[in-house]
Amino acid sequence: MSLTTRVGKAPVVPRSLGGDVKLFVYRGTIARSDTTVKPLFKVGPGLVPVALFLNAAAGSNGGTSANVSVGKTGTSAHFINAADVKGAAGVGRKFPSASNLNVSVGAAEIQVVGKYAETGSPSTTGGAWSVTMICA
Repeated sequence: MSLTTRVGKAPVVPRSLGGDVKLFVYRGTIARSDTTVKPLFKVGPGLVPVALFLNAAAGSNGGTSANVSVGKTGTSAHFINAADVKGAAGVGRKFPSASNLNVSVGAAEIQVVGKYAETGSPSTTGGAWSVTMICA
């Protein structure tokens, strides 16, 4: 089976992986109140995260800084380390710099976690940030 997707006007044909490609989509939410590591979702063994993005209707109004990190149990910033979500930076769909994509999660299921942090005066608005991970 051939997979072809259109992005703008250019066709994008993924590299063959030796058969049908199955994609798994995982979603969780990080709120301003999630200031300690929070479980978002579990990713099954052997899967490979290929994309990770954040989405929100409103950025945080935290005083000096506001950010979101996404990781796994034991390494809270394994995928995203302190993505800026203050003001306009936190609005809409964002593809922050992410680590450890295109690498298998290994032989065991992993727990993906998220955390919100801010400095300066406390925020009163913003978020929640939807976290979406696509795995193959």
